Amino acid sequence: KLEELEDHPLVELGYGLQVKYEGAQPARAYKVRGATAAILAAQDRGETFTRAVTASAGNLGGGLQFAAKRAELEPTLILAAKTISPYKRNRMARAGAAVDSRYTTLEHALAAAVELGKQPDNLWVHPFDSIDTMSGQASVGQELLEDLSTQQFEGKIDLHRDTITIVIPGGGGALAGGCDGIQRIALLRKHLVIGARPVALDGILYLHVVQDIVDHGEGILHGHELLLRRADTAAHLPGQVHTRFLPQNV
Repeated sequence: KLEELEDHPLVELGYGLQVKYEGAQPARAYKVRGATAAILAAQDRGETFTRAVTASAGNLGGGLQFAAKRAELEPTLILAAKTISPYKRNRMARAGAAVDSRYTTLEHALAAAVELGKQPDNLWVHPFDSIDTMSGQASVGQELLEDLSTQQFEGKIDLHRDTITIVIPGGGGALAGGCDGIQRIALLRKHLVIGARPVALDGILYLHVVQDIVDHGEGILHGHELLLRRADTAAHLPGQVHTRFLPQNV
């Protein structure tokens, strides 16, 4: 659990639905959790660095700049694709980050950021394929358990008898893997994590609501498609760490 960030309790919508609104977090996304955890973990290991480096489509970069500023680091270096949302690019820049959006795709930006992260005094923060990042995103799952255990839900939900369904963004996999891991640590035998995953197909972003995010690390098994908009996301990028934490019931 990240004591550095505020826990926003669940909001009941009725019909057994609750929402955990992560848009109220700094940088307006849950990814500030992974960014904060990555910096704290590096400091705990005794690593020395003056700035953080990442590749981002906007949310992780904004969260990392927020965490870096709190840690009194130099402005975060964020590499991004040319297709990045101008709103998110400008928001990161206004927060003090140095944003380089000259790369053709996010995958190209990621490769360049890895090399920059190897330079002295730089801390490389992977946007999703890192145990540090995943542990921060997992704090969402920890807070969900705590929220559902409060008096607000007493008599309404039995965590060890009822089937708990969690619908979350399933892009790079860090949030899905982290949240599922928390539920398993808590020995919740009846839970299902459903990932709403964006996938770039011919430049068009589809939303797949799926019951299995990763098939041997290669992609979606099945899902319902909903046409949204053009975008360049991290959902199609390969990862190694998070696939170890994504069992078949995710």
